[in-house]
Amino acid sequence: MDINTPISLHSVSEAVRTCAHQIHLYLAQSDGDPTPFRKEIAEKIRELLRQPRLFEAGQKRPSAHADAACMLYFDPCLMIAMAKSHAGQHESAHNHGAWLATAVYEGEVQYRGFERMDDGSRELHADLRVAEDRIMRPGDVALTAPPPHDIHETLSITDNTMMVVTGGNFATRRNYYDVGKKCYSVR
Repeated sequence: MDINTPISLHSVSEAVRTCAHQIHLYLAQSDGDPTPFRKEIAEKIRELLRQPRLFEAGQKRPSAHADAACMLYFDPCLMIAMAKSHAGQHESAHNHGAWLATAVYEGEVQYRGFERMDDGSRELHADLRVAEDRIMRPGDVALTAPPPHDIHETLSITDNTMMVVTGGNFATRRNYYDVGKKCYSVR
């Protein structure tokens, strides 16, 4: 399969596998760093978002931060999941220990991505700068850089369904940041 093959397959499961495969092809060219292929990876995710009934096709799973969640794809290097959240739900600034793409399937979400300005040498201290701040609507994709710049937060403006695509090794514990106080806690 060519990296530029559009996702126009009949089944949702084939579309998910095709998207994952195409993302893997980009990551293989950059040692797992999505940054050089931000636009191309975002476009492959947008193509997948056009599939109907994506959430229903996933394997339901528990979630600490969403009303409902499902897993669409998983291998040791890549995960594609979806989550449903209600209006007003806020997930404060946090990391995953891996690069992350956040995409909106339904509804509206305020998304903020952060860049870490300090070198991380002071425990529980973090100086963050807002690198991206926007309202995301269906089809919009935001992609973080790899750690330590994988910090982001979301606020659900409406009831919504989001897709999350993550790559690399996930942290067993996450950092949750208080941007104004320039500190974080580990959970």
